[in-house]
Amino acid sequence: MAEDVDVATHEVLDYDVGGTVRIRVTGGTEADVALMTRLFGTPSAAAGEADLTVRFSPAVEVVGLRYLGLNSAAFTDEDFYLLGPKSGRIDARIPFATLGHPCEIECRSGLGFVPHLFDAITLACMRKGFVALHGSAFVHDGAGVLVLGWEKGGKTETLLAFANHGAYYVGDEIVMLAGDGRTMFGIPVPISIWDWNFDQIPALLPPLHPSQRLLLGVVRGLVAVREAHHRGRRSRTMVTRALDALIEPLREKLRIWALPARLFEGRIWPGRAPVDTVVLSVSDGGPGVSVETCDPAEVAERMRSSNECERMTLLRNYRAFRFAFPRRHNDLLDALDERQGALLRSALAGKDAYVVRHPYPVPFEAMYEKLSPLIRQSGAQETSTRLPAGAEF
Repeated sequence: MAEDVDVATHEVLDYDVGGTVRIRVTGGTEADVALMTRLFGTPSAAAGEADLTVRFSPAVEVVGLRYLGLNSAAFTDEDFYLLGPKSGRIDARIPFATLGHPCEIECRSGLGFVPHLFDAITLACMRKGFVALHGSAFVHDGAGVLVLGWEKGGKTETLLAFANHGAYYVGDEIVMLAGDGRTMFGIPVPISIWDWNFDQIPALLPPLHPSQRLLLGVVRGLVAVREAHHRGRRSRTMVTRALDALIEPLREKLRIWALPARLFEGRIWPGRAPVDTVVLSVSDGGPGVSVETCDPAEVAERMRSSNECERMTLLRNYRAFRFAFPRRHNDLLDALDERQGALLRSALAGKDAYVVRHPYPVPFEAMYEKLSPLIRQSGAQETSTRLPAGAEF
Protein backbone atom coordinates (compact mmCIF):
# COMPACT_ATOMS: atom_id res chain seq x y z
CA MET A 1 0.00 0.00 0.00
CA ALA A 2 1.07 3.60 -0.56
CA GLU A 3 1.72 5.93 2.33
CA ASP A 4 -1.25 7.45 4.20
CA VAL A 5 -2.59 10.57 2.50
CA ASP A 6 -4.69 13.64 3.21
CA VAL A 7 -8.13 12.41 2.14
CA ALA A 8 -9.23 15.95 1.25
CA THR A 9 -6.76 16.07 -1.66
CA HIS A 10 -7.60 12.70 -3.24
CA GLU A 11 -10.75 11.72 -5.10
CA VAL A 12 -9.79 8.05 -5.19
CA LEU A 13 -8.72 6.30 -1.98
CA ASP A 14 -7.75 2.74 -1.02
CA TYR A 15 -8.51 0.93 2.23
CA ASP A 16 -6.73 -2.21 3.38
CA VAL A 17 -8.75 -4.95 5.09
CA GLY A 18 -6.64 -7.45 6.99
CA GLY A 19 -3.82 -7.25 4.49
CA THR A 20 -6.03 -9.35 2.22
CA VAL A 21 -8.61 -7.17 0.48
CA ARG A 22 -8.13 -3.72 -1.07
CA ILE A 23 -11.25 -1.51 -1.20
CA ARG A 24 -11.17 1.46 -3.54
CA VAL A 25 -13.50 4.41 -2.89
CA THR A 26 -14.29 6.99 -5.52
CA GLY A 27 -16.71 9.90 -5.80
CA GLY A 28 -17.37 10.06 -2.07
CA THR A 29 -18.34 13.17 -0.14
CA GLU A 30 -16.59 13.98 3.12
CA ALA A 31 -19.34 12.09 4.96
CA ASP A 32 -18.96 9.03 2.70
CA VAL A 33 -15.18 8.98 3.18
CA ALA A 34 -15.60 9.47 6.92
CA LEU A 35 -17.92 6.43 7.02
CA MET A 36 -15.37 4.22 5.26
CA THR A 37 -12.52 5.59 7.40
CA ARG A 38 -14.39 4.83 10.63
CA LEU A 39 -14.80 1.25 9.46
CA PHE A 40 -11.45 0.52 7.85
CA GLY A 41 -8.95 3.02 9.19
CA THR A 42 -6.82 5.62 7.45
CA PRO A 43 -6.84 5.26 3.65
CA SER A 44 -3.97 5.58 1.22
CA ALA A 45 -3.66 6.89 -2.32
CA ALA A 46 -4.99 4.44 -4.89
CA ALA A 47 -2.38 2.05 -6.23
CA GLY A 48 -2.55 -1.33 -7.95
CA GLU A 49 -5.66 -3.39 -8.59
CA ALA A 50 -8.59 -3.20 -6.18
CA ASP A 51 -10.58 -6.23 -5.04
CA LEU A 52 -13.68 -4.07 -4.66
CA THR A 53 -14.50 -0.55 -5.84
CA VAL A 54 -17.23 1.47 -4.14
CA ARG A 55 -18.35 4.40 -6.27
CA PHE A 56 -20.55 6.96 -4.55
CA SER A 57 -23.00 8.94 -6.69
CA PRO A 58 -25.23 11.88 -5.71
CA ALA A 59 -28.25 9.96 -7.02
CA VAL A 60 -28.55 6.75 -8.98
CA GLU A 61 -31.17 7.68 -11.58
CA VAL A 62 -32.27 4.97 -14.02
CA VAL A 63 -34.96 4.94 -16.70
CA GLY A 64 -36.97 1.82 -17.54
CA LEU A 65 -36.76 -0.07 -14.24
CA ARG A 66 -38.62 -3.32 -13.76
CA TYR A 67 -39.49 -4.08 -10.16
CA LEU A 68 -39.09 -7.14 -7.96
CA GLY A 69 -41.43 -6.78 -4.99
CA LEU A 70 -42.40 -3.51 -3.32
CA ASN A 71 -39.48 -1.19 -2.53
CA SER A 72 -37.09 -4.13 -2.63
CA ALA A 73 -35.18 -4.59 -5.89
CA ALA A 74 -35.32 -3.64 -9.56
CA PHE A 75 -33.45 -4.28 -12.80
CA THR A 76 -32.84 -3.11 -16.33
CA ASP A 77 -31.51 -5.05 -19.29
CA GLU A 78 -28.00 -4.72 -17.86
CA ASP A 79 -28.01 -3.97 -14.13
CA PHE A 80 -29.55 -5.00 -10.80
CA TYR A 81 -30.50 -2.48 -8.11
CA LEU A 82 -31.52 -2.52 -4.47
CA LEU A 83 -34.18 -0.04 -3.35
CA GLY A 84 -34.73 1.70 -0.04
CA PRO A 85 -37.47 -0.19 1.85
CA LYS A 86 -39.18 3.07 2.84
CA SER A 87 -38.23 5.52 0.11
CA GLY A 88 -38.35 3.20 -2.90
CA ARG A 89 -35.34 5.10 -4.25
CA ILE A 90 -32.33 3.29 -5.67
CA ASP A 91 -29.81 2.67 -2.87
CA ALA A 92 -27.18 0.78 -4.84
CA ARG A 93 -26.28 -1.07 -8.00
CA ILE A 94 -24.98 -4.50 -7.03
CA PRO A 95 -22.97 -6.61 -9.56
CA PHE A 96 -24.07 -9.99 -8.22
CA ALA A 97 -22.48 -11.93 -11.09
CA THR A 98 -19.00 -10.73 -10.12
CA LEU A 99 -19.40 -10.13 -6.37
CA GLY A 100 -16.28 -11.50 -4.65
CA HIS A 101 -14.21 -10.96 -7.79
CA PRO A 102 -12.88 -7.49 -8.71
CA CYS A 103 -16.05 -5.47 -9.24
CA GLU A 104 -17.76 -2.15 -8.53
CA ILE A 105 -20.70 -1.34 -6.25
CA GLU A 106 -22.37 1.97 -7.01
CA CYS A 107 -23.98 3.47 -3.91
CA ARG A 108 -26.12 6.54 -3.33
CA SER A 109 -24.04 9.17 -1.55
CA GLY A 110 -25.11 10.00 1.99
CA LEU A 111 -26.94 6.72 2.52
CA GLY A 112 -24.90 6.00 5.65
CA PHE A 113 -24.00 2.44 4.64
CA VAL A 114 -23.10 0.44 1.55
CA PRO A 115 -25.48 -2.46 0.83
CA HIS A 116 -23.73 -5.84 0.77
CA LEU A 117 -20.35 -4.23 1.43
CA PHE A 118 -19.32 -6.81 4.02
CA ASP A 119 -20.70 -9.65 1.90
CA ALA A 120 -18.52 -8.49 -0.98
CA ILE A 121 -15.49 -8.34 1.33
CA THR A 122 -16.05 -11.79 2.80
CA LEU A 123 -16.57 -13.30 -0.66
CA ALA A 124 -13.32 -11.70 -1.84
CA CYS A 125 -11.60 -13.18 1.21
CA MET A 126 -13.11 -16.59 0.50
CA ARG A 127 -11.76 -16.46 -3.05
CA LYS A 128 -8.34 -16.06 -1.40
CA GLY A 129 -8.79 -19.02 0.94
CA PHE A 130 -10.48 -17.48 3.99
CA VAL A 131 -13.85 -18.33 5.53
CA ALA A 132 -16.05 -15.73 7.22
CA LEU A 133 -17.39 -16.61 10.67
CA HIS A 134 -19.97 -15.04 12.96
CA GLY A 135 -17.78 -14.74 16.02
CA SER A 136 -15.32 -12.80 18.12
CA ALA A 137 -11.55 -13.09 18.35
CA PHE A 138 -8.81 -11.84 20.65
CA VAL A 139 -5.26 -12.56 21.76
CA HIS A 140 -4.71 -13.26 25.47
CA ASP A 141 -1.30 -14.06 26.99
CA GLY A 142 0.02 -14.61 23.47
CA ALA A 143 -2.69 -17.14 22.54
CA GLY A 144 -5.17 -16.44 19.74
CA VAL A 145 -8.76 -17.26 20.69
CA LEU A 146 -11.69 -17.65 18.28
CA VAL A 147 -15.14 -17.55 19.91
CA LEU A 148 -18.03 -18.88 17.83
CA GLY A 149 -21.74 -19.37 18.35
CA TRP A 150 -25.30 -18.39 17.49
CA GLU A 151 -26.91 -15.00 18.05
CA LYS A 152 -26.99 -14.04 21.75
CA GLY A 153 -24.53 -16.85 22.42
CA GLY A 154 -22.08 -14.68 24.39
CA LYS A 155 -19.37 -14.11 21.78
CA THR A 156 -18.98 -10.37 22.24
CA GLU A 157 -19.33 -10.78 26.00
CA THR A 158 -16.41 -13.25 26.05
CA LEU A 159 -14.30 -10.78 24.10
CA LEU A 160 -15.18 -7.99 26.54
CA ALA A 161 -14.54 -10.23 29.56
CA PHE A 162 -10.99 -10.92 28.38
CA ALA A 163 -10.46 -7.31 27.27
CA ASN A 164 -11.10 -6.41 30.92
CA HIS A 165 -7.93 -8.41 31.65
CA GLY A 166 -5.78 -6.87 28.92
CA ALA A 167 -6.59 -9.06 25.91
CA TYR A 168 -6.00 -7.61 22.44
CA TYR A 169 -8.98 -7.18 20.11
CA VAL A 170 -8.84 -9.06 16.80
CA GLY A 171 -12.46 -8.97 15.61
CA ASP A 172 -16.13 -9.11 16.49
CA GLU A 173 -19.18 -10.16 14.45
CA ILE A 174 -17.15 -10.92 11.30
CA VAL A 175 -13.90 -12.86 11.70
CA MET A 176 -11.97 -14.18 8.70
CA LEU A 177 -10.24 -17.52 9.32
CA ALA A 178 -7.53 -18.80 7.00
CA GLY A 179 -8.28 -22.16 5.40
CA ASP A 180 -5.13 -23.65 6.92
CA GLY A 181 -6.32 -22.57 10.39
CA ARG A 182 -3.12 -20.73 11.24
CA THR A 183 -4.24 -17.10 11.20
CA MET A 184 -7.33 -14.91 11.46
CA PHE A 185 -8.29 -11.25 11.25
CA GLY A 186 -11.41 -9.24 11.93
CA ILE A 187 -13.45 -6.88 9.81
CA PRO A 188 -13.89 -3.91 12.16
CA VAL A 189 -17.67 -3.47 12.28
CA PRO A 190 -19.17 -1.42 15.15
CA ILE A 191 -19.70 -3.38 18.39
CA SER A 192 -23.08 -3.50 20.11
CA ILE A 193 -22.92 -3.06 23.91
CA TRP A 194 -26.11 -3.51 25.94
CA ASP A 195 -26.81 -1.60 29.14
CA TRP A 196 -26.27 -4.66 31.35
CA ASN A 197 -22.67 -4.78 30.07
CA PHE A 198 -21.91 -1.27 31.25
CA ASP A 199 -21.15 -2.05 34.89
CA GLN A 200 -18.90 -4.96 33.89
CA ILE A 201 -16.60 -2.96 31.62
CA PRO A 202 -16.18 0.47 33.28
CA ALA A 203 -12.59 0.84 32.05
CA LEU A 204 -13.52 0.06 28.44
CA LEU A 205 -16.85 1.85 28.05
CA PRO A 206 -16.70 5.10 26.06
CA PRO A 207 -18.11 8.13 27.92
CA LEU A 208 -21.88 8.41 27.55
CA HIS A 209 -23.50 11.69 26.58
CA PRO A 210 -25.74 13.10 29.35
CA SER A 211 -28.78 12.68 27.09
CA GLN A 212 -27.89 8.99 26.65
CA ARG A 213 -27.63 8.52 30.41
CA LEU A 214 -30.99 10.25 30.91
CA LEU A 215 -32.72 8.10 28.29
CA LEU A 216 -31.18 4.92 29.70
CA GLY A 217 -32.42 5.89 33.15
CA VAL A 218 -35.94 6.49 31.87
CA VAL A 219 -36.11 3.15 30.01
CA ARG A 220 -34.62 1.25 32.96
CA GLY A 221 -37.18 2.90 35.25
CA LEU A 222 -40.07 1.89 32.99
CA VAL A 223 -38.77 -1.69 32.84
CA ALA A 224 -38.48 -1.81 36.65
CA VAL A 225 -42.04 -0.49 37.09
CA ARG A 226 -43.33 -3.01 34.55
CA GLU A 227 -41.60 -5.93 36.29
CA ALA A 228 -42.74 -4.81 39.74
CA HIS A 229 -46.35 -4.49 38.57
CA HIS A 230 -46.33 -7.86 36.80
CA ARG A 231 -44.62 -9.75 39.63
CA GLY A 232 -46.94 -12.39 41.07
CA ARG A 233 -49.58 -12.01 38.34
CA ARG A 234 -50.32 -14.86 35.96
CA SER A 235 -51.38 -12.73 33.02
CA ARG A 236 -50.74 -9.30 31.59
CA THR A 237 -52.93 -6.48 32.85
CA MET A 238 -54.01 -3.25 31.21
CA VAL A 239 -51.17 -1.44 33.03
CA THR A 240 -48.64 -4.07 31.91
CA ARG A 241 -49.77 -3.78 28.30
CA ALA A 242 -49.57 0.01 28.45
CA LEU A 243 -46.03 -0.16 29.85
CA ASP A 244 -45.04 -2.71 27.18
CA ALA A 245 -46.30 -0.32 24.52
CA LEU A 246 -44.10 2.42 25.98
CA ILE A 247 -41.01 0.26 26.48
CA GLU A 248 -40.88 -1.74 23.26
CA PRO A 249 -39.99 1.17 20.90
CA LEU A 250 -37.30 2.26 23.38
CA ARG A 251 -35.56 -1.09 23.92
CA GLU A 252 -33.02 -0.29 21.20
CA LYS A 253 -31.96 2.69 23.35
CA LEU A 254 -30.64 0.23 25.96
CA ARG A 255 -27.49 -0.29 23.92
CA ILE A 256 -24.76 1.77 22.32
CA TRP A 257 -22.59 1.16 19.28
CA ALA A 258 -18.84 1.62 19.60
CA LEU A 259 -16.11 1.40 16.99
CA PRO A 260 -13.30 -1.02 17.91
CA ALA A 261 -10.66 1.71 17.56
CA ARG A 262 -12.37 3.66 20.34
CA LEU A 263 -13.36 0.75 22.59
CA PHE A 264 -9.99 -1.04 22.47
CA GLU A 265 -7.71 1.96 22.02
CA GLY A 266 -4.09 0.82 22.20
CA ARG A 267 -5.03 -2.86 22.40
CA ILE A 268 -5.86 -3.83 18.81
CA TRP A 269 -3.82 -6.71 17.43
CA PRO A 270 -1.79 -5.57 14.41
CA GLY A 271 -2.32 -7.66 11.27
CA ARG A 272 -3.29 -11.32 11.37
CA ALA A 273 -3.49 -13.11 14.70
CA PRO A 274 -2.61 -16.73 15.53
CA VAL A 275 -5.36 -19.27 16.14
CA ASP A 276 -4.64 -21.47 19.16
CA THR A 277 -8.00 -22.05 20.84
CA VAL A 278 -11.56 -22.37 19.51
CA VAL A 279 -14.48 -21.74 21.87
CA LEU A 280 -18.10 -22.58 21.05
CA SER A 281 -20.20 -20.33 23.30
CA VAL A 282 -23.75 -21.48 24.10
CA SER A 283 -26.38 -19.83 26.32
CA ASP A 284 -28.38 -22.17 28.54
CA GLY A 285 -30.59 -22.08 31.62
CA GLY A 286 -27.94 -23.32 34.04
CA PRO A 287 -26.84 -21.34 37.08
CA GLY A 288 -23.17 -20.96 36.21
CA VAL A 289 -20.45 -21.31 33.59
CA SER A 290 -19.25 -24.78 32.57
CA VAL A 291 -16.59 -25.78 30.05
CA GLU A 292 -15.77 -29.08 28.39
CA THR A 293 -13.63 -30.14 25.45
CA CYS A 294 -15.35 -30.86 22.16
CA ASP A 295 -14.65 -32.15 18.68
CA PRO A 296 -13.59 -29.33 16.34
CA ALA A 297 -15.35 -31.15 13.48
CA GLU A 298 -18.63 -30.66 15.34
CA VAL A 299 -17.88 -26.96 15.74
CA ALA A 300 -17.26 -26.77 11.98
CA GLU A 301 -20.66 -28.31 11.19
CA ARG A 302 -22.47 -26.04 13.62
CA MET A 303 -20.83 -22.95 12.17
CA ARG A 304 -21.69 -24.10 8.69
CA SER A 305 -25.35 -23.76 9.71
CA SER A 306 -24.66 -20.42 11.37
CA ASN A 307 -23.03 -19.12 8.20
CA GLU A 308 -26.02 -20.23 6.14
CA CYS A 309 -28.30 -18.23 8.43
CA GLU A 310 -26.03 -15.16 8.26
CA ARG A 311 -26.15 -15.20 4.44
CA MET A 312 -29.95 -15.37 4.08
CA THR A 313 -30.39 -11.74 2.96
CA LEU A 314 -27.47 -12.03 0.53
CA LEU A 315 -28.80 -15.25 -0.99
CA ARG A 316 -32.36 -13.93 -1.20
CA ASN A 317 -31.17 -10.94 -3.20
CA TYR A 318 -28.98 -13.20 -5.32
CA ARG A 319 -32.05 -15.31 -6.14
CA ALA A 320 -33.85 -12.12 -7.17
CA PHE A 321 -30.86 -11.34 -9.40
CA ARG A 322 -31.04 -14.83 -10.95
CA PHE A 323 -34.76 -14.28 -11.60
CA ALA A 324 -33.90 -11.04 -13.40
CA PHE A 325 -30.93 -12.55 -15.26
CA PRO A 326 -31.38 -16.34 -15.56
CA ARG A 327 -28.31 -16.70 -17.78
CA ARG A 328 -25.96 -14.99 -15.33
CA HIS A 329 -24.56 -16.55 -12.18
CA ASN A 330 -21.81 -16.21 -9.59
CA ASP A 331 -19.52 -19.21 -9.10
CA LEU A 332 -18.68 -18.22 -5.51
CA LEU A 333 -22.31 -17.84 -4.46
CA ASP A 334 -23.46 -21.00 -6.25
CA ALA A 335 -20.91 -23.10 -4.34
CA LEU A 336 -20.99 -21.04 -1.13
CA ASP A 337 -22.14 -23.72 1.32
CA GLU A 338 -19.88 -26.42 -0.07
CA ARG A 339 -16.83 -24.18 -0.20
CA GLN A 340 -17.39 -22.77 3.29
CA GLY A 341 -17.87 -26.27 4.68
CA ALA A 342 -14.58 -27.47 3.19
CA LEU A 343 -12.68 -24.41 4.47
CA LEU A 344 -14.19 -24.78 7.96
CA ARG A 345 -13.31 -28.45 8.27
CA SER A 346 -9.75 -27.77 7.11
CA ALA A 347 -9.25 -24.68 9.29
CA LEU A 348 -10.57 -26.17 12.55
CA ALA A 349 -9.06 -29.65 12.21
CA GLY A 350 -6.80 -30.48 15.14
CA LYS A 351 -7.57 -27.31 17.09
CA ASP A 352 -8.02 -27.21 20.86
CA ALA A 353 -11.78 -26.75 21.02
CA TYR A 354 -14.06 -26.17 24.00
CA VAL A 355 -17.79 -25.65 24.43
CA VAL A 356 -18.68 -23.17 27.16
CA ARG A 357 -22.23 -23.06 28.51
CA HIS A 358 -23.36 -20.04 30.45
CA PRO A 359 -26.46 -18.16 31.61
CA TYR A 360 -27.60 -15.04 29.81
CA PRO A 361 -26.81 -12.28 30.69
CA VAL A 362 -23.23 -13.51 30.77
CA PRO A 363 -21.24 -13.20 34.05
CA PHE A 364 -18.00 -11.73 32.70
CA GLU A 365 -15.67 -12.66 35.55
CA ALA A 366 -16.97 -16.23 35.79
CA MET A 367 -16.43 -16.63 32.04
CA TYR A 368 -12.87 -15.35 32.34
CA GLU A 369 -12.02 -17.53 35.36
CA LYS A 370 -13.24 -20.71 33.64
CA LEU A 371 -11.63 -20.14 30.26
CA SER A 372 -8.37 -18.32 30.94
CA PRO A 373 -6.39 -21.33 32.30
CA LEU A 374 -7.34 -23.38 29.21
CA ILE A 375 -6.37 -20.58 26.86
CA ARG A 376 -2.96 -20.21 28.47
CA GLN A 377 -2.53 -23.97 28.21
CA SER A 378 -3.37 -23.97 24.50
CA GLY A 379 -1.10 -21.02 23.80
CA ALA A 380 1.80 -22.76 25.49
CA GLN A 381 1.01 -25.99 23.58
CA GLU A 382 1.20 -28.09 26.74
CA THR A 383 -0.34 -31.07 25.01
CA SER A 384 0.43 -33.51 27.83
CA THR A 385 -2.00 -31.75 30.17
CA ARG A 386 -4.97 -31.65 27.81
CA LEU A 387 -7.95 -33.77 28.65
CA PRO A 388 -9.81 -36.05 26.24
CA ALA A 389 -12.94 -34.90 24.42
CA GLY A 390 -15.93 -34.65 26.75
CA ALA A 391 -13.87 -34.25 29.94
CA GLU A 392 -15.45 -31.62 32.18
CA PHE A 393 -13.73 -28.85 34.12
